[in-house]
Amino acid sequence: KWKQTSCPSCGGEAERDTDTLDTFVDSSWYYLRFCDPHNSLEAFSKKSLDKWLSRNGVDVYIGGIEHAILHLLYARFFNMFLSSTLGLVPCFEPFDRLLTQGMVLGETAKDTKTGRYLRPKEWAWNDPGKTMATEVSTGIPVDVVWEKMSKSKYNGVDPEDVVSRFGADATRLAILFATPPDKPLEWHENAVQGQIRFLRKVSSLVHGLILNSEPDLASSNQSIRIEANKTIASVSRHLTETYSFNVAISDMMKLVNLLSRSSVNDPSYKSSVIDLVKLLSPFAPFTAEHLWDLLKDSSMLSHENDKRIQSVHDSSWPVIQSVEQSGFALEPTTVVVQVSGKKRASFQVDADVDDSELLAIVTNHEKVKHQLKGKSIKREIIVRGKNLDAKAKPILVNLVI
Repeated sequence: KWKQTSCPSCGGEAERDTDTLDTFVDSSWYYLRFCDPHNSLEAFSKKSLDKWLSRNGVDVYIGGIEHAILHLLYARFFNMFLSSTLGLVPCFEPFDRLLTQGMVLGETAKDTKTGRYLRPKEWAWNDPGKTMATEVSTGIPVDVVWEKMSKSKYNGVDPEDVVSRFGADATRLAILFATPPDKPLEWHENAVQGQIRFLRKVSSLVHGLILNSEPDLASSNQSIRIEANKTIASVSRHLTETYSFNVAISDMMKLVNLLSRSSVNDPSYKSSVIDLVKLLSPFAPFTAEHLWDLLKDSSMLSHENDKRIQSVHDSSWPVIQSVEQSGFALEPTTVVVQVSGKKRASFQVDADVDDSELLAIVTNHEKVKHQLKGKSIKREIIVRGKNLDAKAKPILVNLVI
C-alpha cells in the first residue's frame, strides 16, 4: 500500500521508488543475521550475538578492495550505532581483522596497434619459451600481458573445466600455493601438475606405511619428529594468524620430502604421516579423507580418539609433542621493554610464555620497577614476533604511564 500513491503534480496514479540505497548498505548487517538465521520474530537476538560474537567482532573479514571502501564503511556505521546507541551488539567494531584478497590475473593478448583484446583461438605463442606471440590469421606479433580476468578480455578460465581435468584438491592447492591471498594471482595451468605430484607423494607415504609399518627403535631418527613439530607449528599459525597458505603448503612439502627419504620403520614415521594427513585436510579435503579411510581400514590409527572418528575433518588437530618426546622446542626469545616508548630493559624469556606471565616478569624486572616507581600503568602493549619455525622471534612490551 505504501508503494502505491498519487503523483503530487497531476494527481494521477504513481509508485514510490524503493531502489534508493546502495546494495552494500542493504547487506551491512548480514553477519549479525548469520548469528540467528532462523529467528522469525526479530532480525537477531542479543543472546545469539553474545554467544557468537566476541568483544572483537567477527574474527576476519574477507573481501575485495571495493568492499573495504564501501561495504566495510557501511557495516561499521551500522554496527557502531547498534552497539553504542542501542546496546544490541557486544562489539563496537564489527570485524577484528581485514583480509583483502588479490585479483586473479589471466594471460591476455591485445592487438599492438588498436588495443583490441584477442580471443584464445586468435593468437598463439611461437615457441615453448613464450618469447613471442602472434595473431594466428596474420602472423603479426601481439602484446601479451597479465590482466584481471574478465569476459570482455577473453582471458577467463572456467574452474569447472580445470577441476574436471585435474581434480578439486590439486586445483585448490595450485591456487593457494601460487601466492599469498592478498596478492595478485597469475593463473598458470601447469602449476596444477606440481600439486598433483605432491598429492601422489603423500599418498605414497600412506600406502608405504600400511604395507611396511614395523617400528624399529634402533632406526630412530629424531629429526623426523622435530620436522613434524615444526610443520604443525607453522601450518597452525599460517591458518589462523598470517593466512600465508602458500608457506603452509611449502612446509608440508618439506616434511613430505624428509619422510620420503626416511625409513618407514622409524618410530616417529607413523605419527608424523598421520599428522600430515590431518594438516593436509583443510587444503585437500577429498584426498585427506581418502587417505584417512585407508589408515582407519588398515588399523593404523592407534590413538583412541582417532579410532572412533569416521572423518579426518572430525579428528583433533595435531599437537606438538613435548620436548622429552620429540626433542623439539622453541629457542628462548628476547623481550624488549619500553616505558612510554623509551627502551628501558632487554632480557630473555621462554618463547611460549603467555601474556599474563610475561607482564609479571617485566614489571618485576629491576630496571623496569625503577621506571614505574610511584606511577600507574595506563596501558600495556605486547607485540609478538611470528614464530614460524623453531627460531623464536623477539617480543616488544611497551608500558604506557
